[in-house]
Amino acid sequence: MKLHILTKIRITIVIAAAAALSWLINTDILYNNNGLPINIVFSGNYGSLLLYTALAAGISLAAAFLIGQNNRYIAPLASPFILFVPAILSDNARQLLIDYQGQAARATLSRLLFFDALLWYIPILVGLLTVVLANRFLFRNKNKAAQEQNNRLNFDMSLSKCLLAAGTACVIAIVLLPIFCQGDLTRFTAAGSTITLSTVASTGQQAFAVTAAFFLAVMASHQLFRTTGRAYLPVPLIVAGYFYLRANNSIWDSLSDIGASCLLLPPGFVTLSVVPLTFVVFGSIGIIWGYWNSYKLHFARVHNLIKVK
Repeated sequence: MKLHILTKIRITIVIAAAAALSWLINTDILYNNNGLPINIVFSGNYGSLLLYTALAAGISLAAAFLIGQNNRYIAPLASPFILFVPAILSDNARQLLIDYQGQAARATLSRLLFFDALLWYIPILVGLLTVVLANRFLFRNKNKAAQEQNNRLNFDMSLSKCLLAAGTACVIAIVLLPIFCQGDLTRFTAAGSTITLSTVASTGQQAFAVTAAFFLAVMASHQLFRTTGRAYLPVPLIVAGYFYLRANNSIWDSLSDIGASCLLLPPGFVTLSVVPLTFVVFGSIGIIWGYWNSYKLHFARVHNLIKVK
């Protein structure tokens, strides 16, 4: 499936407009006094959440109109890009790791970070829902044609296939993310034993790591299970919850006992320094991008088979 040059230009305009709007409204109200990463739970600023939710709905509706054909696959990119600038300007969570010392405090931090991810996913979900409703009520003919095309590609919309697809994507992302998110590795020797620790990755590397991991995860999963893209909506939250809530917080006490810096993390724990906004924004971008590329591969294979016949 090859996009027309005008469609590519429209997609670029939509993404640029969302990012520009994100830049214009990005203010210090989203940060707390300590300059920590953007968070709602810690600052109690729910007004910013409502603001970005409204903007995500508006920019997604504009994207659906502007892109036209295939908007159901590409227009959802507008909603995560409305949060792009705040996400890229956020610091990582290393200051939080310093402030919350002790196993109980780290467990509390993990719950707060996961709840923050849930809240920041609301604008993105609202944007996606806006595109779905626009296609159902405003682009009925195009929506019908797209459904016929999905049937031709033998997409399975059953619940079991959706669960398999989402589960596979989660597993792949969980495996890839710590690998991509590692900082500089260093060896730490104490009590006659040597362990390998990693520095906290920069915000830019974390953004790349999350995007790449979710892109590869969804693309691989969708090649195995042909199903709707909506099956992958919970993937960012499931993966974020896995790393935040299932972390072995006793590891911090062990590192402290041997004199390791709290800024040095075991390679498998580097994802704990990823802030919730990075998870939901760049995870969503990776999912949409991965699904679209996988969809195009399925489309190309089907049409090549038709040509052979």
